[in-house]
Amino acid sequence: MNASSPSKLNVGDVVRLTSDTVNMTVRSIDGDKIVCRWHDEADDLLSEDFARAELIFVRSPDRG
Repeated sequence: MNASSPSKLNVGDVVRLTSDTVNMTVRSIDGDKIVCRWHDEADDLLSEDFARAELIFVRSPDRG
């Protein structure tokens, strides 16, 4: 998997922006539009969509 532009992502995977260190969880995938959720410093839940090329794969969720 190309670290700067993951070709295969799944809902639940942890990613981050190429320009940031904040981990986000993939919420949905629609082609190259990846909707992610994360908590900010105030613990508010945020959601935004990003282009696949903007994301770096961090890890898959634990499958306990």
